[in-house]
Amino acid sequence: ERLGVKLARGGLAACVGLGHSCARGWAVFNHWLVAPEREPTSSYVALIPLSDARLKPRRTNLIVGTLMLFAFMLAVGVFFLVPRGVSVGRIEVHSEFMSWNKTLRTFQLDLKADLPIVNPNYLQTNVYGSLHVLFYDAETGVGAIKNEKVPARARPHLIKVDIDASHVPSNYTLTIMEHCLGTLEPRTLIFFLKGRLHASYLFQTQHFTEIDTYFMIDCILIKSPTQQARLPATHCTNCTALDGS
Repeated sequence: ERLGVKLARGGLAACVGLGHSCARGWAVFNHWLVAPEREPTSSYVALIPLSDARLKPRRTNLIVGTLMLFAFMLAVGVFFLVPRGVSVGRIEVHSEFMSWNKTLRTFQLDLKADLPIVNPNYLQTNVYGSLHVLFYDAETGVGAIKNEKVPARARPHLIKVDIDASHVPSNYTLTIMEHCLGTLEPRTLIFFLKGRLHASYLFQTQHFTEIDTYFMIDCILIKSPTQQARLPATHCTNCTALDGS
């Protein structure tokens, strides 16, 4: 800084008698060359009490309350919307109507399957799929389930499926006649039940375990070969036991 002051003073002395333009130029040079004087800094430290309002964050209660409310709403949403597993209970198959004609070798069997669906979710779910009835290795009927709505917290909700199991091949029709009208024992018809169910909840799809079981239909002795029989529900068995009860 001292060197700059000396140069500035020397320049001004050299400009004496040369006019105002020289003096103005040295004034500009002096402005950039000579550093401005610094103000003296104070060595005192100001103490602020802890009770001062400037040390306290503003709107603390509002921020904390908003965060707590958001966390509570998030926990409630997760609790109510988290997907829970939908399950199917013990399937029961009832024979609603049976008729046959031994002369024409025709057979008709109408079944009704009861599917108890347990939905532990807090929103309804849609169940869809199909059930296939087989006599030995021949498929005799199919029952479709198309987007059956199961209410929330259903424990359980019963879905009834109608199945026409009359499509029996001619070579098996004679076997049915022998069991129900002839001398073959036991006097029951054993059918197999297979199928796959699915449940849709929000944006997710759940696949049930594949159904692969059997059920029994009791034969009623009929004197006339063209007589029709309506089987009450007491003659029906469930799908997981082969006890004829």
